[in-house]
Amino acid sequence: TTYFFNEVVQGMRSGTQARVKNWDRDTGILKVSNVGIGTTTTGFFPGEIVKGLESQATYSVSVFDDDTTDKYNEGDIFESEADLLIDFSESNPFGTF
Repeated sequence: TTYFFNEVVQGMRSGTQARVKNWDRDTGILKVSNVGIGTTTTGFFPGEIVKGLESQATYSVSVFDDDTTDKYNEGDIFESEADLLIDFSESNPFGTF
């Protein structure tokens, strides 16, 4: 059994849902986007079963890495540019109050 492209998968323990963007059965690497669809949970738990809601495929998560595969997400670019402008090593870079 294999996951289908763009199908919704759900963690059986966390309830986290996401959309399949790529599934490599040989390496066991599942790439997803929109993690946390309809929930407040933002990731899968190590060891939990992730089930394809359409394909019924089930595999266990060994590691969840939240490195985004969404081609429209530019959050990392903005964060690295902001780090060049503001020194976040201080406790409050905006002053004291």
